[in-house]
This record gives sequence, structure tokens and C-alpha cells, in this order.
Amino acid sequence: MHLFSCTYNGINWAGTTSSISYYSLSFKGLTGYIAYSNNELLKTTDGGLNWSVIPFTPGTATHLFAKTADTVFASTSQDLFVSNSGGQYWDRYHLAGVPTIEDIRFFDSQNGVVVGQNAYLLRTTNGGGNAAPFTSFSFPAGTLCSGNPVQFTNLGNPAYTYQWNFGGAGSSAAYAPSFTFANAGTYNVQLTATGSNGVVDSATIAVTITASPDVLNFNAQASPDSVCYNAGATVSIPNSQNGVTYTLRDGYTAMGSSQTGNGSTLNFPTGNLVQQVNLNVKGQMANSCATDSVVVQIPLTVLIISPLIPSKCIKM
Repeated sequence: MHLFSCTYNGINWAGTTSSISYYSLSFKGLTGYIAYSNNELLKTTDGGLNWSVIPFTPGTATHLFAKTADTVFASTSQDLFVSNSGGQYWDRYHLAGVPTIEDIRFFDSQNGVVVGQNAYLLRTTNGGGNAAPFTSFSFPAGTLCSGNPVQFTNLGNPAYTYQWNFGGAGSSAAYAPSFTFANAGTYNVQLTATGSNGVVDSATIAVTITASPDVLNFNAQASPDSVCYNAGATVSIPNSQNGVTYTLRDGYTAMGSSQTGNGSTLNFPTGNLVQQVNLNVKGQMANSCATDSVVVQIPLTVLIISPLIPSKCIKM
């Protein structure tokens, strides 16, 4: 796609080549706008020498018209939008039954038309009239965790009034609040905007919250709680917690393989012991949110064989 500019009454033209598909171009003085793919617009304030990218949150604009340097109309295939802030914030006209929009034109500050397929024409005599707020918001990508604050970004005009409903978990009247979901689940977060003209619009997005890991305290005991030299015991964990990884350890060193809790009793053999041990079980759970763990100490005494009575074990 080629874009040409002229600075001398149409005699000489300079062109640039781009892989971007341009759909529409409109200038008012030195300020101009280009509609192109990727849900963005291009804007210049110096007659086209330099261009900056501005997001067009409603979607991909196919046609636009700059009524003033700051007031610009843009359309997707079936919706019409207006910005009075140079493309920073957008309002929407709800045009029921509109076929695909083909063009937007204003003849003066008040009179304009929107042309669509199938001989469709919509006329305004009051500069476009009252538009509804275009309500849109975003939140961080990736895993969102229970117990951690989620920062919501409001893409609407801060001059309007807003009400947030966090899927029944809470509410806020702030422009761009941070909210903490206490529990995991999917929440239909709704943002309602009320424009300065009293017109209301809303947007709803499902937000999925992942549970942060929570390892519960557990019981663990050795049977027997004292063993002779070169003998072993079994450590049992009744009612193990689902999804928790349990590891029998001597201090910080693992003794054998870990086991995953399944709601029933887990048994860990110590193997034959030839010295005193600092026996404990570490329960741990981790996901993309965090890691949580609990360590339980287990009393166990290793006895030595009596030098006087070989069949008897005594404390070291």
C-alpha cells in the first residue's frame, strides 16, 4: 500500500510504502487520521510528516471523517463512533438495522450523512446528536490469583460516571479500581458508564480467578516412636490433603520419594536407621500464583544395642 503527500499545490508528490492496509483518510487542517487494520488509527498533527499510533478500542475502523482537529467520526462495518478528544476516548451511536457503512461526510458543523450499502443513508442536522459512552475495560493477561489485587483499566472517558460490579463479589464507583477476589472462580465483571448527557452503556467480561495454594496443618506420627539401631519405622499422615506433595525428610534432606495427598492415609518408611535423625514431613502446594508449605516435626528416637545385654536397646 502506498501513501502520498504533497506540499506544493498538487504538483509534486512524495510517497511511502507500507504493508499496512489503509481503509480511509481524512484531514482537517494539518491534523489527519488514517483508518487501518490492527484496531488502531494513525494520526498526524503536522500535515503528514510524522504519524503516531492511537488505539481504536471498538475494533477495526473502515471509514472516518475529521470534522475538526479533535472531533473525528469513525465506523466499523455496522457501528458509528465519535471522539471529541482527538481519538483518545470514543462514544458510540446505536444505529439499529444499519447495513455495512460505506462512508461518513459532514458538510458543515451540523449537517452530515452516513452512507451504507443497499442505498442506506442516515442524516444528521445537529452535528451527530448525543452518543452513548463506549464502555470498554481491560485487566492484566495471564493467571489472576485469589487473594491478590487485580488492577482494572478503564478505557472510557474519565469525565463520565462509572459503576463496577465484580460478578457479585463486590462493587466500586472508582474510574479504574483495583479489586481483590477472595475465592477462585469465574466472575462476570460489568462496567456501566453514564455519559454527561445521561445516556448509559455497559460492558461485561468474564474474569477467571485461580485459587492460591493453601496447605492445611496436618498430623504426622512415627510408629513406633523409638527403634533399635539399624531398624526402621513408618511415618503416617492420615486424611492427606488433595493435591499437596508430602516429603519425609531428615532435616532438609528427603528420605525416599514424595507422595501426593489423595484424602486417605499416606505411609512413609524411614528405612533402617543407624543414627539419630531430625525427622519431619514437609507438605507443599504450588501453582502459577504462589507456593505454600507446612512442616511438621516428628519425634523418633534411635536406640543403640546394650553392650551388656545384646538383646536389649538403650538410648544413646
